[in-house]
Amino acid sequence: MSVWLGELATGRLRLTAFEPVRGNPTAYPELPAPPSQESWDLSPDGTAIVSLDGARAPVRLVLLDLRSRQVSYLESDAWRGAESAAWSADGRGWIVTRGVGERGGEVLYVDRQGHSKVLWTSTFQRLVRPTVSPDGRRIAFRSAMLESCAWMLRGF
Repeated sequence: MSVWLGELATGRLRLTAFEPVRGNPTAYPELPAPPSQESWDLSPDGTAIVSLDGARAPVRLVLLDLRSRQVSYLESDAWRGAESAAWSADGRGWIVTRGVGERGGEVLYVDRQGHSKVLWTSTFQRLVRPTVSPDGRRIAFRSAMLESCAWMLRGF
């Protein structure tokens, strides 16, 4: 079993896999820099990586086939503002989160043809780093509540 590391370096996403027992690292082709260091995921069968190209508008999905080392792209205006992506449990598509408005967020399902469906919308929190349960019935994600308040403290 390999352990995967992803790091942002020189405007690119650098992926490395290594065997914990043997310790021999394997480097893979660098990908365009995603919106964050955590905006990538390994497919359920371990044969591909999905990431986001955050330097482009609209944001596009970046797919790396680990066997052939070929990179392909999928883009659509439908997921403009995407912030993170994860594989669906069946490996047939992706769960993508994106910001909506000043403080909201959406969770989308994107299929291999680039069609998307909104699964959930929040008007008060940003949703990032989706994680899909192995049976595909649940999605967990981190959320950030963005406040628009200003406080003034007096008397110091």
